Amino acid sequence: EMGNFDDAIADYNKAIELNPEFALAYSNRGYAKAETGNLDEAIIDHNKAIELDPKLAWAYNYRGLLWYKLDDYDAAILDYNKAVELDSTFAWAYNNRGIAMDKLGEFDAGIANFDRAIELDTIYAWAYSNRGYAKFNLGKISEAIVDYSKAIKLDPKLALPYYNRGIAKDKLGEYEGAIVDFSKRIEIEPGFAPAYNYRGIAQGKLGRHKQAFADFNEAIEIDPEFALAYNNRGYAHYNLKHYHEALADYRRALKLDPDLDLAINNLKSLNQEMAKIKN
Repeated sequence: EMGNFDDAIADYNKAIELNPEFALAYSNRGYAKAETGNLDEAIIDHNKAIELDPKLAWAYNYRGLLWYKLDDYDAAILDYNKAVELDSTFAWAYNNRGIAMDKLGEFDAGIANFDRAIELDTIYAWAYSNRGYAKFNLGKISEAIVDYSKAIKLDPKLALPYYNRGIAKDKLGEYEGAIVDFSKRIEIEPGFAPAYNYRGIAQGKLGRHKQAFADFNEAIEIDPEFALAYNNRGYAHYNLKHYHEALADYRRALKLDPDLDLAINNLKSLNQEMAKIKN
């Protein structure tokens, strides 16, 4: 909780007051500040920790996480490089470097880092999940599912691997299995709109347009700015022969995202179809 981090910051302040050369206290305070959303001050603290102790691998790793949050993936990788140079058994830093590599589209390099993290910590659920994501992006869908399943076996409370495994199953045409996984993600995190959207897509592919419509509704209720969900609800309306409602949803999707190709094409197609009916 936020209050706990505020208390932690107060404790680290006291520790630093007692010992201004206490590098780890600066790094830990930086971590706590980051958790309260104060990223700039957090970076300053990690900089100070590194200045006091240039061999403090944790400080490089934590600072790398901050660069990542600021979308500076190259800077993050430089810090993760330093962290694993200082501590070659630092599984978390390898995992983090792999995530940053993924962001740069370097999925093979990402996998190499996740492999190393898993080699160091064979029960590292997040490393399996992240490796699955990288494999998925390389088109290795079945291998990705194996990794997501391993992550889930190690930690059944992790929500993301269920969601990603559902997307992978959908890609393979395993729609029932995908629905089960999206439902599990929703059970763990009911407010996650994309899971409803993806479950609705899978329902629609099975011809269950009423169930799909209900899922898209839920996604929109959670996130009223979710353009793709409006498009998808429009398509569910279309399949239920609610043509005017479908038009309204496609238009709403395009108002939110004028470049959404699916909505552009669906609106054009439906307008043409309705013109033929009138004629």
